[in-house]
Amino acid sequence: MSHDGTQPKKGGCFKKFCIGCLTVLVLMAVGSFFAYRGAKTLVTKMTANYTAASPAELPAVQVPDAERDALAQRVASFAKAVREGLPAPDLALTARDLNVLIQNEPAVSNKLHVAIDGDRIQSDVSIPLEDFGGYFKGRWLNGSASFRVDTAAGRLLVFMDSLSVRGKAVPDQFMAAIRSKNLAEKAFENPKSAEVLQKIDSIAVRDGKLVIKAK
Repeated sequence: MSHDGTQPKKGGCFKKFCIGCLTVLVLMAVGSFFAYRGAKTLVTKMTANYTAASPAELPAVQVPDAERDALAQRVASFAKAVREGLPAPDLALTARDLNVLIQNEPAVSNKLHVAIDGDRIQSDVSIPLEDFGGYFKGRWLNGSASFRVDTAAGRLLVFMDSLSVRGKAVPDQFMAAIRSKNLAEKAFENPKSAEVLQKIDSIAVRDGKLVIKAK
């Protein structure tokens, strides 16, 4: 239920996906690093070096209410058009736009800050690791990662190029397996996410922006 007591409008999940597709996937991608047995072994043996006992403080973006509202309206208009099968201009989001949206999304607020460098997403993350196993209870991943985001044959592709934790680069023997893995695969296991992706022609990073194109 919304703050004014009304029920959320139908299609809210679709709109939320359009808003948070990148941010949530980045967190999933970083978290997926810990799903690999080799990575778990590494971090378990080197907990003091690769995890922290408290979250890191990430930068906050201060924007006027008018700018925040205009961004929300632009995203909502795009989502509505795509949902209804109407023509829609590409939704182009700068790093500033993404960080404003992140701050308004409880699932990722205070856990992620992004920058765009050419065709790469650079992200600083601070996420609790308890969900990835008892070894990490009370520990946090404070690090930086670089991603490529694209689509091909109707499938979303997210690849992690690099990951450093507390200023230490993760060894190449572990990153080799990560770099070749599409970290967005789980998006297709969720029927609602899969339905959304069927209505999106492409998601790509180019010219310093994340660009979402409707079919």
